[in-house]
Amino acid sequence: MAGGWWRSFSAVSRWFGGDDGTPRHGSSRPRPTTLIDSADFSHLTLEEVLRREPGALAVRLHIITLRAFKQVVAEEWERYARSVGLICDGVFRRHLGPRQVYGQYDDDTFLISFAGLPEAEGSQRAAVIANELMHRLIGDRFVGAQICVGVVDRDAVVTAEGDLDLGAVNDAVGRAEPVNPTLRAEAAAAPAAIASGGWRPVPVRPGDRPGQRTARMPASRSARAEPNWRPLCWPPDGPRRPAFIDALPDTARLAIPDDVKLVFRPTYASRWSRVTHYLCLPMRPAPDGRRRLGGAVLDTGSPVGQRAALDFATLYGALGELRAAVDARRGAGVIVPLAFSSLQRPYYGVVSEILQSVSDALRLRYLTIELVDVPPAAGAEHLVGAVHSLQPKCRDVLVRISARSADFDRVRNLGVRAVGVVMPSESDQARDAIGRLLPALGGRASYWWNVRDAAQVPQLCAAGAILINGPFAGADRDAVMGEADVAV
Repeated sequence: MAGGWWRSFSAVSRWFGGDDGTPRHGSSRPRPTTLIDSADFSHLTLEEVLRREPGALAVRLHIITLRAFKQVVAEEWERYARSVGLICDGVFRRHLGPRQVYGQYDDDTFLISFAGLPEAEGSQRAAVIANELMHRLIGDRFVGAQICVGVVDRDAVVTAEGDLDLGAVNDAVGRAEPVNPTLRAEAAAAPAAIASGGWRPVPVRPGDRPGQRTARMPASRSARAEPNWRPLCWPPDGPRRPAFIDALPDTARLAIPDDVKLVFRPTYASRWSRVTHYLCLPMRPAPDGRRRLGGAVLDTGSPVGQRAALDFATLYGALGELRAAVDARRGAGVIVPLAFSSLQRPYYGVVSEILQSVSDALRLRYLTIELVDVPPAAGAEHLVGAVHSLQPKCRDVLVRISARSADFDRVRNLGVRAVGVVMPSESDQARDAIGRLLPALGGRASYWWNVRDAAQVPQLCAAGAILINGPFAGADRDAVMGEADVAV
């Protein structure tokens, strides 16, 4: 495309922080604060930053371009360009952290500086952003309208005077590749799924998210019939079975109890003021009529290998239900707790195989993994390895700490989305936990499971809580039911 087609960067780019004022995925090693780190460039565009202090930007800039999408939409593009720009702006603001800036280049391309992140982590973040744009702008109509990503050296596109080399930028955009490589052949072989004149942007309402069905969540289980709980079993039959079990020790081949089922607990997101996620848990009836959840479904003293098998079954079952929910157009975020021990050798290889059994787009948009049951002997260096092994494979990583110990030292610099706890069921203990944990958190992003007093929800949200569940958000479900309104 001719160089004259390009225009300068728009003024929509800003130097801004994330939803909670902290990087979503930061380096695990703190480094000294420099003048550039603390400088406020919020009043500058990306082009102005390039001219005044190009060293403040990452040495490699990431590219996200909607050019292929624009070509498919054809003459309808001008009609919807502003809506597309607003949707893109919202997605970028959601995923970029402090000192990370983007600029819109013409009306279909963006350059991003992930300052402070390793290049591999920046590439993964760019893929997450591009995948979310795919879903928000195109929905299920992927074929023929790929969003492309790429990287370019900062010095290759910036002149000595601090201006952009438009030809070099144009060449870099031309080398960008589809964010979903597995769909390239389909896109080349199939006709465009978005016909000229037939595309419409996914509607966005305040407090809502595109492409989701909305329902009102029942306040209690008595409001509906007993759910049809899905039983868990491991390993599953099928061609991937050998990859799931061949490298495992005998203890990881132990059967999990026959009466273990899968439940999905509605989880409230403070950003959207509604249920947007489901915490997936194994559940087993107890002799006293109550229910055991999570690792408690196994008998005391069960071997580590059997706990890994339980995690495998839960993750595999959750992804199957998530895939079915997305196919039924009621997708929502799914949170799967995995024990720290299940992410060590030889178990991690099976976790990776299970994750690869579904598409990258599905995982990067919907799946959050919660790291739980971290032993006291595991130091920060051990946690860094576990977290970094998960981050490229899911949307977010959470880390659970003990409500009693409030041990933040090991998780303080992990760069996870949030740290959180399971609240005690007794009201007095729950109030005490909140009183101790909120000051220790210091406003950083947190999450809270099993909150029973709805009056505590506003207090937690004001203190940085991003995800909360408990009876106020609705009864446990037997499947992912999509996003839902809830009175808080």
